[in-house]
Amino acid sequence: MCACDLAVAGEGSTFKVAYCQLGASPDGGGSHGLTRLLGVRRALELTLLDERIDARRALELGLVTRVVPDESLDGAVTELAQGLARQATAALGRTKQLIHAAFDNDLTAQLEAERLAFLAGAASEDFAHAVTAFVAKRRPNFSGR
Repeated sequence: MCACDLAVAGEGSTFKVAYCQLGASPDGGGSHGLTRLLGVRRALELTLLDERIDARRALELGLVTRVVPDESLDGAVTELAQGLARQATAALGRTKQLIHAAFDNDLTAQLEAERLAFLAGAASEDFAHAVTAFVAKRRPNFSGR
Protein backbone atom coordinates (compact mmCIF):
# COMPACT_ATOMS: atom_id res chain seq x y z
CA MET A 1 0.00 0.00 0.00
CA CYS A 2 2.90 2.37 0.65
CA ALA A 3 3.87 2.13 -3.02
CA CYS A 4 0.44 3.34 -4.16
CA ASP A 5 -0.13 6.96 -5.14
CA LEU A 6 -3.62 6.90 -3.65
CA ALA A 7 -5.19 4.34 -1.32
CA VAL A 8 -8.90 3.97 -0.68
CA ALA A 9 -10.16 1.87 2.23
CA GLY A 10 -13.58 0.63 3.20
CA GLU A 11 -14.80 1.74 6.62
CA GLY A 12 -14.49 -1.80 7.94
CA SER A 13 -10.86 -2.20 6.86
CA THR A 14 -8.15 -2.80 9.42
CA PHE A 15 -4.38 -2.66 9.07
CA LYS A 16 -1.51 -4.28 10.94
CA VAL A 17 2.19 -4.38 10.16
CA ALA A 18 2.69 -7.74 11.96
CA TYR A 19 6.43 -8.24 11.34
CA CYS A 20 7.50 -8.08 14.99
CA GLN A 21 4.82 -10.53 16.05
CA LEU A 22 6.49 -12.98 13.65
CA GLY A 23 9.94 -12.26 15.05
CA ALA A 24 10.89 -10.51 11.82
CA SER A 25 11.73 -7.02 10.65
CA PRO A 26 10.13 -5.30 7.65
CA ASP A 27 11.17 -6.41 4.19
CA GLY A 28 10.31 -5.62 0.59
CA GLY A 29 10.95 -1.91 1.12
CA GLY A 30 8.37 -1.67 3.90
CA SER A 31 10.61 0.36 6.19
CA HIS A 32 11.47 2.72 3.33
CA GLY A 33 7.90 3.24 2.16
CA LEU A 34 6.36 3.56 5.61
CA THR A 35 8.99 6.04 6.78
CA ARG A 36 8.67 8.22 3.68
CA LEU A 37 4.90 8.10 3.85
CA LEU A 38 4.38 8.63 7.59
CA GLY A 39 7.64 9.95 9.01
CA VAL A 40 10.00 8.23 11.44
CA ARG A 41 7.88 8.45 14.60
CA ARG A 42 4.66 7.16 13.00
CA ALA A 43 6.51 4.39 11.15
CA LEU A 44 8.06 3.31 14.45
CA GLU A 45 4.67 3.47 16.16
CA LEU A 46 3.09 1.14 13.61
CA THR A 47 6.00 -1.30 13.40
CA LEU A 48 7.11 -1.48 17.04
CA LEU A 49 3.71 -1.44 18.75
CA ASP A 50 2.24 -3.77 16.13
CA GLU A 51 -1.31 -2.66 16.91
CA ARG A 52 -4.23 -3.19 14.55
CA ILE A 53 -5.62 0.15 13.36
CA ASP A 54 -8.97 0.87 11.76
CA ALA A 55 -9.60 2.75 8.52
CA ARG A 56 -10.25 6.09 10.25
CA ARG A 57 -6.90 5.91 12.08
CA ALA A 58 -5.18 4.91 8.83
CA LEU A 59 -6.67 8.04 7.24
CA GLU A 60 -5.51 10.23 10.16
CA LEU A 61 -1.99 8.86 9.80
CA GLY A 62 -1.93 9.30 6.03
CA LEU A 63 -1.69 5.58 5.34
CA VAL A 64 -4.82 5.84 3.16
CA THR A 65 -6.11 8.86 1.28
CA ARG A 66 -9.85 8.17 1.51
CA VAL A 67 -12.28 6.08 3.52
CA VAL A 68 -15.62 5.15 2.01
CA PRO A 69 -18.50 2.90 3.09
CA ASP A 70 -17.59 -0.75 2.50
CA GLU A 71 -20.43 -1.22 0.04
CA SER A 72 -19.20 1.78 -2.03
CA LEU A 73 -15.53 0.76 -2.21
CA ASP A 74 -15.51 -0.69 -5.74
CA GLY A 75 -17.49 2.23 -7.14
CA ALA A 76 -15.34 4.82 -5.36
CA VAL A 77 -12.12 3.28 -6.68
CA THR A 78 -13.53 3.07 -10.22
CA GLU A 79 -14.67 6.70 -10.06
CA LEU A 80 -11.26 7.79 -8.79
CA ALA A 81 -9.45 5.89 -11.56
CA GLN A 82 -11.74 7.27 -14.24
CA GLY A 83 -11.23 10.79 -12.93
CA LEU A 84 -7.47 10.39 -13.12
CA ALA A 85 -7.71 8.94 -16.64
CA ARG A 86 -9.60 12.06 -17.80
CA GLN A 87 -6.75 14.31 -16.69
CA ALA A 88 -3.57 15.24 -18.55
CA THR A 89 -1.71 12.01 -17.86
CA ALA A 90 1.70 13.34 -18.91
CA ALA A 91 1.26 16.21 -16.43
CA LEU A 92 0.30 13.71 -13.73
CA GLY A 93 3.50 11.79 -14.47
CA ARG A 94 5.65 14.91 -14.25
CA THR A 95 3.92 15.87 -10.99
CA LYS A 96 4.61 12.44 -9.49
CA GLN A 97 8.28 12.71 -10.50
CA LEU A 98 8.54 16.12 -8.84
CA ILE A 99 6.87 15.00 -5.62
CA HIS A 100 9.14 11.97 -5.30
CA ALA A 101 12.28 13.98 -6.20
CA ALA A 102 11.50 16.49 -3.45
CA PHE A 103 12.90 14.08 -0.84
CA ASP A 104 16.32 14.07 -2.46
CA ASN A 105 16.60 17.57 -3.95
CA ASP A 106 17.52 20.75 -2.17
CA LEU A 107 15.32 23.75 -2.95
CA THR A 108 17.50 25.01 -5.80
CA ALA A 109 17.49 21.61 -7.53
CA GLN A 110 13.76 21.21 -6.97
CA LEU A 111 13.01 24.63 -8.44
CA GLU A 112 15.06 23.72 -11.51
CA ALA A 113 13.24 20.39 -11.85
CA GLU A 114 9.92 22.23 -11.58
CA ARG A 115 11.00 24.75 -14.21
CA LEU A 116 11.96 22.00 -16.66
CA ALA A 117 8.77 20.04 -15.99
CA PHE A 118 6.63 23.15 -16.45
CA LEU A 119 8.34 23.99 -19.73
CA ALA A 120 7.80 20.43 -20.97
CA GLY A 121 4.14 20.70 -20.05
CA ALA A 122 3.74 24.13 -21.60
CA ALA A 123 5.09 22.73 -24.90
CA SER A 124 2.55 19.89 -24.93
CA GLU A 125 -0.62 19.52 -26.97
CA ASP A 126 -2.53 18.94 -23.72
CA PHE A 127 -1.47 22.33 -22.36
CA ALA A 128 -2.47 24.17 -25.56
CA HIS A 129 -5.79 22.33 -25.57
CA ALA A 130 -6.41 23.11 -21.88
CA VAL A 131 -5.73 26.83 -22.36
CA THR A 132 -8.11 26.93 -25.33
CA ALA A 133 -10.76 25.05 -23.33
CA PHE A 134 -10.31 27.40 -20.36
CA VAL A 135 -10.83 30.49 -22.53
CA ALA A 136 -13.89 28.85 -24.12
CA LYS A 137 -15.17 27.94 -20.62
CA ARG A 138 -15.38 24.24 -21.41
CA ARG A 139 -13.77 21.15 -19.98
CA PRO A 140 -10.57 20.00 -21.74
CA ASN A 141 -10.37 16.60 -23.37
CA PHE A 142 -6.78 15.44 -22.88
CA SER A 143 -4.88 13.12 -25.21
CA GLY A 144 -1.73 12.50 -23.17
CA ARG A 145 0.45 14.39 -25.65
